[in-house]
Amino acid sequence: LCGRRFELVPRPDADVVWCGEHVRDFAPYEEEGAPCVNQLPQESCLTSKDLLHALLDAGPAPPSPWLPEAYSLPQQLPELLQDLQRRAAAAAPPARYILKPWSSSRCRGHTVTAALATLLGCAANAPHGPRLACRYVDRPLLVGGRKAVLRLHLAVASLSPPV
Repeated sequence: LCGRRFELVPRPDADVVWCGEHVRDFAPYEEEGAPCVNQLPQESCLTSKDLLHALLDAGPAPPSPWLPEAYSLPQQLPELLQDLQRRAAAAAPPARYILKPWSSSRCRGHTVTAALATLLGCAANAPHGPRLACRYVDRPLLVGGRKAVLRLHLAVASLSPPV
C-alpha cells in the first residue's frame, strides 16, 4: 500500500478499511456510503484457530476420527491434563502436541512437545498469546510421499444475494 494510488487517511475518511484484528461490530460498515472492510460477518469462525476448534467441538455429531484432539489454552488446560492422565493410566506412549498461537500464521510461535512442563509453561506464560494445543498427527496423510497442506480461499462476489 505504498504506491501512489494509495493514501493512508483517518478511518472515517477511508474508502477501504483493512483490519488486522477481528471486527466484531459490522454495523458501521453496513450503512450507505460506509467504507468497505476486509472481513465478513462471522468469518472468524473459519479463520481463527480457537473459534474453528470451538465450532467443530460444538457440532451435532461426535468428532471425526481423523480430527485430532485439540484444547484451547489456557481455558481447556484441565481437559488436556485429564487426557494426559488417561494416556498414562493406559500405559500409552506420551502424546506429542503442537501448540499454535490463535492469531499467528506461517508457524510463528509453534511448539511441538510431549513434555508436561512445556505444555504447562505455554499455557501459563504465552508470549504469543493464547494457544490451541492439538495432538500431533504422527502418521499424516502423505501425497506423493510428502505431507499435504490444505488451504481454503473464499471469494465473495456479493452479500446481497450471497454468492
